[in-house]
Amino acid sequence: VYCASWTARKDNSRLARNTSVDHFLPKSICPELAYEWANFRLCRAQLNQRKDDSLDVVDPFAINSDWFQLDFYTFRVQPNPTASRIVRNRVESTINRLGLNDDGYVKERIAVLKQYCVHGVPFSKIEGKYPFIAREIQRTDFDAMLKPTFARVLGVRP
Repeated sequence: VYCASWTARKDNSRLARNTSVDHFLPKSICPELAYEWANFRLCRAQLNQRKDDSLDVVDPFAINSDWFQLDFYTFRVQPNPTASRIVRNRVESTINRLGLNDDGYVKERIAVLKQYCVHGVPFSKIEGKYPFIAREIQRTDFDAMLKPTFARVLGVRP
């Protein structure tokens, strides 16, 4: 849930891209919530490790859909500039703590857009596996404004 992307379910959750279960409120701080279902967040193992026992990550179950935005020119996640300063700070802290703009996540976003723009993967598939990217496609009117340019840059006719 932290990266709003589909993650393969694997038996070995220690691998960075496999699934893991995070205790949103860490067991070390709130041991009484260690077995509370409402405190579990399915996430990538790498993000679980990065979050560790920190409390500076926004709860993905409590965010507003417009707090995070995707810059389609850099493929980096950023806080919504119109959000309150408190929200922007929390979002920025989450992005930094989890490394959501590290090369691997940026490359993943580029690959998703390439699938959509070049290989004709239907929007419904993007929406199902990458809900954040799908929402940003809609919010920015990507299809009308950016999709033809993105496809042309990759050498394909829109």
